Amino acid sequence: MAEMGATEYHSRGVKYAGEGNYDLAILDLTEAIRLERNNAYVYGSRAEVHLNKKDNVRAIIDYTDALRLGLLVDAGDVLGASVYFSRGVAYSRKGSHKKALEDFKKALSLNPNDEDIHKNIKITEDNLSHISESQLRYREANLDCEIEDMKRKIQIEECERTIENYKLKRKQGIEKYTEELCIDPNSASAYYNRGVEYSALSMYNEALEDFERAVNLEPSNNSYREALEKEKAEALEREKTEQEAAEREVAERNASIKKRFRFIIVFATVPLIISTIASVIVGDIEIIGAGIAFAIIGSIYGIGIVPWLDFAKEDLKGFLEYFPLSLVSLLWKPLKLYVLFLCVCPFIGIYQIVKLLRERRKDKQK
Repeated sequence: MAEMGATEYHSRGVKYAGEGNYDLAILDLTEAIRLERNNAYVYGSRAEVHLNKKDNVRAIIDYTDALRLGLLVDAGDVLGASVYFSRGVAYSRKGSHKKALEDFKKALSLNPNDEDIHKNIKITEDNLSHISESQLRYREANLDCEIEDMKRKIQIEECERTIENYKLKRKQGIEKYTEELCIDPNSASAYYNRGVEYSALSMYNEALEDFERAVNLEPSNNSYREALEKEKAEALEREKTEQEAAEREVAERNASIKKRFRFIIVFATVPLIISTIASVIVGDIEIIGAGIAFAIIGSIYGIGIVPWLDFAKEDLKGFLEYFPLSLVSLLWKPLKLYVLFLCVCPFIGIYQIVKLLRERRKDKQK
């Protein structure tokens, strides 16, 4: 079965649109555009489908592309007027009445006797009379942003569609060469070609097996041997890259452990040292028990604070660049409030120990 061309996809897309199957119509018309980028009529057809679906931003983009590619020149006055009129409708739906009026007037210049154009011009002029200039500018700017965002989205969709088509063709190639091998299991060329398809789909183990079979069947074929050697070299390179990535991960984990250990030492030893000194001065061993309790709590905080600090570091840095003096704003950020609490906790413990010391001294004086 022969592959369909741009004309066939265009015709079938128009047929689907006429039946109300807009999603299927868009798929076919998009494929027609992929095969023939400069066909203004296909853009016009897809724009009409978008307009029927009330996808006004996409309709505006496609009508604009159709006009840019010369649809007005080739189509004649009536169809050209229809393009401007339809784009005007899309602009009007988005609240861009100024641009809508411009398009309606262009349509009227091409088809002066069309009643719908006259009617829409009056409605649009009436809408404009009830909208301030600042509102119009806002709507125009907002629509421009929507159009730019949609263009970027369309580009991403085209890239994804290209990748899917690429994968589909490769998979079809694998099926084709697998069928050949069912007929002739000793076909070195089928193994080689299937290996190429596997490699393109990043199925490296399967590709390596097929290249090895091709070389075993035809050892004198330089192309097969070069493909096998290349695949082996790339496999070694991938293994090296994976090993380096694993080593980096281990190094980062060890660094995180060391960082936690330092926090544990600080948060645990400070209360112990202070409580020990205090117990010697006051002569009450119970203070050491309080210090041990605070040391345990500090150790837990020392373990938990590191991942939170790593997570918040970049966000906190950016925040402080814009609000270097706004501590109040910082405290309103839940994540940073939690981090701040963890940092302050050891000092709260120290304060409690000092407070306990003072109370003991007062009791002894009494």
